[in-house]
Amino acid sequence: MNVLMLGWELPPLITGGLGNACEGILRAMAKRVGVRTTFALPAIEGTCLLESHQAQILQVDMSLNMEGQEAPFNESSYSSGGLIKRRASAFEAGVVREVTKIGHFDVIHAHDWMTFGAAIQLKKMTGKKFIAHVHSTEFDRAGPHQFDPDIFATELRGMADADKIVTVSDYSKNVIVKAYGQDAAKVAVVFNGAESKEMEQLGSQAGHENFLVTYLGRITYQKGPESFVEAARLISNEIPSAKFVMAGDGDLVPLAKSWVRASGMQEIFSFPGFLDETKKRALLRQTSIFIMPSVSEPFGIAALEAINAGVPVIISKRSGLIERVNSVIAVDPFDVGAIASAAIALSRNRHHAWNLVKTARQEALELTWEAAVDHLAVLYNHVLN
Repeated sequence: MNVLMLGWELPPLITGGLGNACEGILRAMAKRVGVRTTFALPAIEGTCLLESHQAQILQVDMSLNMEGQEAPFNESSYSSGGLIKRRASAFEAGVVREVTKIGHFDVIHAHDWMTFGAAIQLKKMTGKKFIAHVHSTEFDRAGPHQFDPDIFATELRGMADADKIVTVSDYSKNVIVKAYGQDAAKVAVVFNGAESKEMEQLGSQAGHENFLVTYLGRITYQKGPESFVEAARLISNEIPSAKFVMAGDGDLVPLAKSWVRASGMQEIFSFPGFLDETKKRALLRQTSIFIMPSVSEPFGIAALEAINAGVPVIISKRSGLIERVNSVIAVDPFDVGAIASAAIALSRNRHHAWNLVKTARQEALELTWEAAVDHLAVLYNHVLN
């Protein structure tokens, strides 16, 4: 089987969980006998080229369709806005122009709205089946009152034209059914995964002497940064030695820093920006508690990575990960008192924190990219037959 995947980014140049998810799927897919994958994405210097005789990377030149404008790779390349919409249109035109380089493929597998336009055009040109993989929706990213109508329309068109929709949790499936009006029978849930080696190499920091509370992800409305800062203020009142890290980029970084200054917490807060894999693992090794207060989280790869690193996790009730991992503390993302109380309780009861870590890691063992790809392979055959 030849699979054509359309994606937006791959490590080391990524802006969020989408790139990590695509790399995980691609690496696991490359291990499967009888499946060959071509992964097309916007041409970006420095993009990882996976070494496998079963996976081919096609970097699509979009310069001819960007009217001579530079298309910098940064946070604005992922968030809603004019630049990303221009880039998505340029990618669609580039894929159509370079389709002859792709060769034969049996099915089109497109990741998130930025690639849906290209997938729709390829389906029209070739008659091949199209699977729309929704990692996050505009409703998740921007909320029901701030969403970009153009991006919403592109998502809706992609879901309507797709032969099958894949989402990363039942939580996300419900969003697609209710907000986008899709037939539940058309939507399949394929949970994300993480590299199994993380479970073997990283140990628990539940008993670490230095109490470090970590936020890891894009600093945008979706991820609940204001709740994290407010909870941090309450935590620091009870645990004066506590330190806090907000790692990531995003449009709310300046505002988050102003919240910290207004609370007088500059000395105990750090903003290291976006972290590569090495720095991210180093941070998790030092972390005592990981907090993810997302307003809407289709899955929560960062939280799963924290669990695999042996870190107790406090997570939003509005997340997909809790459908598979129960041994986390799930809270209302707007209830900063509950978030702070949970963190303080974990700091005072290290035995309970360690038990949470052990059980959560055990529950997470089945969440691998290999398991995700097994499910995807079944869906490919179902769609083709």
